[in-house]
Amino acid sequence: MPTVRGGAEVASVAATLRVLTPQQQSRIEQELVACAEWAHEHVNHLRLGGSPPTHEQCQEVLATDGCGRKVTRAMQLGSEKHERAIQCTRERLEIVPDVVIHSGNPLEALAVYDFKFPCPTRNPPNWRNYPQGHPYHRSNQGEMYEAALRVKPRRVAPVWKLLDG
Repeated sequence: MPTVRGGAEVASVAATLRVLTPQQQSRIEQELVACAEWAHEHVNHLRLGGSPPTHEQCQEVLATDGCGRKVTRAMQLGSEKHERAIQCTRERLEIVPDVVIHSGNPLEALAVYDFKFPCPTRNPPNWRNYPQGHPYHRSNQGEMYEAALRVKPRRVAPVWKLLDG
């Protein structure tokens, strides 16, 4: 039975790296590092005035969770940084489709769908073109999904229903 999962769940880093060119992998890794660094600096600035936390600050207990475990400042900062790094990654990489149906193996995509919400709805639900300077410039989302997942993606949109390619 095929499995349905969101694109972000399916596109696990290990599985995705097996189907990428070395240039694509390098770009993804550079973006991941940039997002980690940005999240680290941003949260330190927001919570600590820009200074890195000291050992004592990291060990400080801020609360107790629902199971009675201590929540330290290190845990709180780590969670905030993780959340911001994930958001940054989503914004910078922007090539994950909304729904991927696969055989149970993330490398065996059976169908790929991406939601489109044109405004107004009479506008066609087009694939977004990558801008100049982007590594995928001269391509659009649909083309990149197909190249990466080896399945012709479909757009899902109100009024328009399902659209091929």
